[in-house]
Amino acid sequence: MRLRVATPLAEPLAAELFARGALGLEESDSAPGRTELAVYFPRRGVDEGEVAGVAAALGATFSWEAVEPADWLARYREGARPVPLGRSFLADPRDPDDPGEPASLAGRKTLRLPARTAFGTGSHESTRLAVELLEQDPPVGARVLDLGTGTGVLAYVALVLGARRVVGVDIDPAAALVGGQIAALNRLEPRIVVGGAGCLRSEACFDRVLVNIIPAHWLGEREAVRRLLAPEGRLLVSGLLLDQRSDVVGSLAEAGFEPVTERTEGEWLAMWLAGRGGRLSRRR
Repeated sequence: MRLRVATPLAEPLAAELFARGALGLEESDSAPGRTELAVYFPRRGVDEGEVAGVAAALGATFSWEAVEPADWLARYREGARPVPLGRSFLADPRDPDDPGEPASLAGRKTLRLPARTAFGTGSHESTRLAVELLEQDPPVGARVLDLGTGTGVLAYVALVLGARRVVGVDIDPAAALVGGQIAALNRLEPRIVVGGAGCLRSEACFDRVLVNIIPAHWLGEREAVRRLLAPEGRLLVSGLLLDQRSDVVGSLAEAGFEPVTERTEGEWLAMWLAGRGGRLSRRR
């Protein structure tokens, strides 16, 4: 599906299309203020009428075309290059079977994050913002839950920064398989399981909960997240756009959270929140 849409609506449109079965996406500028998206869907199992309605509702023009199957992740890995992540890390998305040594950069811990079917190679703004907030307030000795862990990027970062125990959960079964493989590559051992916040025992307790997910996909579990967080615990939220801030903050306030500090990059925002009555220091 090839689409042209106003640039501010490109990210929300992409999120809606992924929620309706998109497999991948390419983005380019087609004209000032307009963005062109090439969004790939499986040949079967997608409601084209529903997808077209979503695109039309956001003012996008679009057309469909058939493409031959290809290993897009392999193509991505062929051209992928290591990128700095926060102050302390280097994300290496190359295939582990490539010849040569893993990338390194003085003063940085290399995380090997080859592109796989689960989300996360460390390159997205939302991930970078979350890592920067974790570096700002390291989880030394903490019990950490990474909700929507994907390939486990934030879980690995938390372990390197001193977390005592890290559990990653994701509703995508691929995350448990891929996360285990990548954990072995990095010689780090978070526990990764399939499910959402509700799959954990009610008595489970975490000092930090990390959520790098589009808000619409997890806010329904905000009460479960609050129950899993220790009384003095902290919640890190990323994956939201600047114009979603007030709605997300309002929704989390209903579960007893209040924002403490935040960081932005482009149109993306990440923030630390504390439960009302918590002792998280207010820093910027």
